[in-house]
Formats: sequence, structure tokens, C-alpha cells
Amino acid sequence: MESKKPDTAVLKDWIEVYENDFSKYFDLFQNWEENGYFEKLEKLTEEKKKQLCVKYKKLFTISCKLLQKYLIYSGIYQTTVIMALKQAYYSEIVTDGQKWINLLF
Repeated sequence: MESKKPDTAVLKDWIEVYENDFSKYFDLFQNWEENGYFEKLEKLTEEKKKQLCVKYKKLFTISCKLLQKYLIYSGIYQTTVIMALKQAYYSEIVTDGQKWINLLF
């Protein structure tokens, strides 16, 4: 693990990813939850279920990217998503690290 001085360009990149990508998918899932969409999963067609999985995977991928960028901004450079997730757990940024790792596989 390499430690460096925080870079403001990383912070700007984090904000851009958060505002343009993450918030769009997060808001979508939050809206679905608020409207009881997830309670009706068994009624969805297989195609709709696949679309939901693709969007969930995209949200998870963006979340991991944001986590890595946060660590970089904090001076912690990790080369893989798994290492970033482990570091986030050790740093107490996430409390359910094993769940995050399980989502990768």
C-alpha cells in the first residue's frame, strides 16, 4: 500500500462520478424501493429481471470506483477492487466488507 498526498484532481473526479453516474443509479433504486418495486420481483419477466441485474451491477461497480477514488484522495492507493474493499473495511469506511467481497463473485 502506497501513501501519497491528497490530489484535488481526484476529488473533482470523485464528485463528477458521484453526480453524473452514482446518483442516477442510486436514485433509481431508491425510487424503486420507495414504490415497492422490489416486493414485486417475482412478477417480473425474465428480461426485466436481467435489466434490473445489469443496473444493480452498474451501481455496484460505480460504488467500488467511488470507494477507490475516496481511498486515493485519502492517500491510500490500491490497485484492485478487492484490495480497495479490504482497505475500506480495515479503515472502517464500510462495516460489512464480506458482503461487498461476496458481490464481486
